[in-house]
Amino acid sequence: MNNTNQHVHPAELNKDMTAAEQENEVIKSEKRGFRHALVDSGLKNMTEAEIEALYHECTSVLAQNQDLFKKIKARSLATNGVFYHYKRHTYRFAQLRARTPALQDLNLLSTEAIDNWSNILEHDRKAREAKWELYRRCKEEAEYEASWKKLLAFTRKHLVFSRRCAKASRALEQSIKNNKAYWDVRITLLSVIQKKALDRYPVM
Repeated sequence: MNNTNQHVHPAELNKDMTAAEQENEVIKSEKRGFRHALVDSGLKNMTEAEIEALYHECTSVLAQNQDLFKKIKARSLATNGVFYHYKRHTYRFAQLRARTPALQDLNLLSTEAIDNWSNILEHDRKAREAKWELYRRCKEEAEYEASWKKLLAFTRKHLVFSRRCAKASRALEQSIKNNKAYWDVRITLLSVIQKKALDRYPVM
């Protein structure tokens, strides 16, 4: 007898099926796998409608998690690169600002001072852009971590964990903690770097 709980791989579907029919078969297979993974004691007391609602809740959380992951993977520059940009432009801003007269009357400024102010404002803009990019990434990472926590909480409550899955779950939780600690340090360092730059190049 065939195992009805076995997932159907798209490549194994009937080639005569339409794309919609193939997708429908895959969904049916996933639902069978989901029912099989549900905790037995819980399954006995659940109606078909409740199981269906639970399945949609799980797929919704998973889809959100995947969307957040794609957004993070699509970044063109590594976070360390953005952090380096912030540090470089912050120090360059402070260095130029320290040796340039105040911008009070352009008529009294030399050509060099005016050029310096143009560069000062440009470095300030780039430092701010890098800073807010880091804040934005921190927010995205926090949303991604929250999504994983929600998914883990769901699976622990409703699904049977194999020994391998339980080990992977613990490793994921540790990874989430490490990532949060990483971002806590990074965000704290932004103000530290700014203070160090201004202290190193004080305005006379």
